[in-house]
Amino acid sequence: MSVQQIAEISSHDPDALKEGFASGRPFVVRQLHSDWPLVQKGRESASALKQYLLSFSLKREFVFAIGEPEQKGKIFYNRDMGVNFVERRAPFETVLGYFDEIRDAGEDVALYLSSLEIHKYFENLLSETPAYLAGDNCRAGLWIGNKIQVPLHNDFPSNVACVIGGRRKFTLMPPVQFENLYLGPIDFTPAGRAVSMVDLENPDF
Repeated sequence: MSVQQIAEISSHDPDALKEGFASGRPFVVRQLHSDWPLVQKGRESASALKQYLLSFSLKREFVFAIGEPEQKGKIFYNRDMGVNFVERRAPFETVLGYFDEIRDAGEDVALYLSSLEIHKYFENLLSETPAYLAGDNCRAGLWIGNKIQVPLHNDFPSNVACVIGGRRKFTLMPPVQFENLYLGPIDFTPAGRAVSMVDLENPDF
């Protein structure tokens, strides 16, 4: 299987963006959200971004997950085919404090809030959302986590992933390789969608 270069589209060309969304193929747009306040805070510092998010957070409990240390940040199944993390609930400020505690202790523990529906957890956070995300058919979600690895899976929606702070790496597989992903159970999954049982860092060829 050959590796193909992913197309890059200019963020200054609205027509090219529309064509990209309609193509059904992955593409990269650099600086698309560079003027978005969330991105600017993320570039400033992790602390600035956390305080900015906190200022918009609603007074409710947030669902978060903590992984087992021996899994080294990989969200997956445990040896008994249960999930290797536990879910908890706490105010947003408390959860942000857990990130600091894990970092300061130098622990290799996965902590994350998975695909939060922004309008349910934050007030007016997306008041300056790009126009293409303002439609009724768009679902804006926020993923917050430390160093974690999500197994291969596919999503129902056509995703636009914006890296607000930190770094994020995507591994894309062509649809023709679907049968080689060895999907796990469809009725019990780590995150809703069936995931590949293949370990990308140590594939069993």
